[in-house]
Amino acid sequence: MTDPTLSFAQLLARGARRPALLTRLARALLEDALQGGCALALEDLRISASDLRDEPAIGGPDDDDRPLVLSGTGRIYLRRHFQSERVLGEAIRNRLKPVQAASVIEPKLNPAQRQALALGLSAPLTLIFGGPGTGKTHTAGALISALARSAKEPLQVALAAPTGKAAARLREAIGQCEYPMLKLEVLTLHQLLGLSPHNEPLDDDADPMGHDLIVLDECSMVPLGLLAALFKRSPPETRLLLMGDPDQLDAVNEGFAFAELRALSANPKNPLHRVAVTLTEQRRFSATSALYRFAEATRLGHVATALEALKDDPATLSRHDFNEGNAQLLLGHALDHYRALSTQPLEEALAAQRNFQILSARKTGPFSVDAINQAARTALGESQAYFENQPLLIERNSRAHGLRNGDLGLLRRDEGELKFFCLDSEGGLLAVALTDLPAFRPAYALTIHKAQGSEFAEIAVVLTDIASPILSRQLIYTAVTRAKQKVRIYSSVAALSQGIDSAPKRVSGLADWLPASALLDRVDQLHLPF
Repeated sequence: MTDPTLSFAQLLARGARRPALLTRLARALLEDALQGGCALALEDLRISASDLRDEPAIGGPDDDDRPLVLSGTGRIYLRRHFQSERVLGEAIRNRLKPVQAASVIEPKLNPAQRQALALGLSAPLTLIFGGPGTGKTHTAGALISALARSAKEPLQVALAAPTGKAAARLREAIGQCEYPMLKLEVLTLHQLLGLSPHNEPLDDDADPMGHDLIVLDECSMVPLGLLAALFKRSPPETRLLLMGDPDQLDAVNEGFAFAELRALSANPKNPLHRVAVTLTEQRRFSATSALYRFAEATRLGHVATALEALKDDPATLSRHDFNEGNAQLLLGHALDHYRALSTQPLEEALAAQRNFQILSARKTGPFSVDAINQAARTALGESQAYFENQPLLIERNSRAHGLRNGDLGLLRRDEGELKFFCLDSEGGLLAVALTDLPAFRPAYALTIHKAQGSEFAEIAVVLTDIASPILSRQLIYTAVTRAKQKVRIYSSVAALSQGIDSAPKRVSGLADWLPASALLDRVDQLHLPF
């Protein structure tokens, strides 16, 4: 089978002064891009900038006719990625202007949340970093309420996220925000930007957006190009609040822009430091619970501490060997869960569906999502691909039917016809004929990527039995933090340890576009009546 990265690299190398060198460079860059990377450092490739002098395919930042860009700081990019990084960096720099920051006296928020609220009221850009249960959406709700209370004119607010399901969850988590002047929209980021999935985000002809405040959640899932487009399309007077967990999985496309913003803001000398807040006070788990300690140890890459946490509370957190016997027990547990749902009234069953979910690191192959879903169908003796009480995951938005990418639901017969039932954003029952559904798949098991942004009471995480490049601390951390109460991990100790110890190498030039000093200085106090 032809290697597409090699073929494309060879195409880029046509007419090169050093064809073998350029083929190697281009192939490494393309392979990195397929893994979500945006650039490579020449020193990591052991290539000198002088070796690339006068190569026709490589240009500088302003050579728009060259497919590859060599920065002045020794990084090589695909031009599309370089342009996205440049647009994002310049847009952020333009928002880092001196402002009068305010501190907030509000007893319902902890000190970090009050700091974030003060920034949101004062600065055109606010970054909130934090793991699950740290109060990010609660803080966003406090900001919206504070702005709406004092609004003299209609306040246009957009709540956005990478997927429709995540956007709806953001709206649910923020709760009731009903003020006469508040105009609230809930959108996917593509909808907000007016893009189809195949549009180029950085469209020079796109009109500016007219919102007073844009809250973007789950920012770790947002590709660099979309984030750049959001900043480019947002007028200077629009407040931007970006929030998410930078330790979760990066975007499937060119990723880790949000994680890079967190890394830069951690430096007190960087101007981003003054517009960023990290929330750490945990409200979902006790800081002494085995699940919380395992998640934190995984996030930090502390293998020994993570393995110790696995021994403390088997009722909450447990590891199981990766073998056929345990696979059968897990499948039986899952089928018992869905059999119980089939006996419940529909609304109760849909609410209870999130009590348990299998997550897998793999989409195909042994112990993968596809394998588990097929095993479930076989164990149930179903000859048809789709059948009553089967769980489904919606993979594409359908505004016509009210469906969102990420919706989970069940197939049930209604008047002799198989229909997909799920709960809508208001908690009401939504029914769509199976033949009318957009892209969907069986959901006895989901990939960890697909589960990002969702929550379940109990999860089973199926990893691998041997060390594998697909395992990383981001993947494992994202998986275990989907659970509210209980986690079972199916993996060998060796594979789990390798995954926790493995972190992606990120190369970014975002810092090149930012000013060298912090710009917010003065602090006043605001007393807010809420």
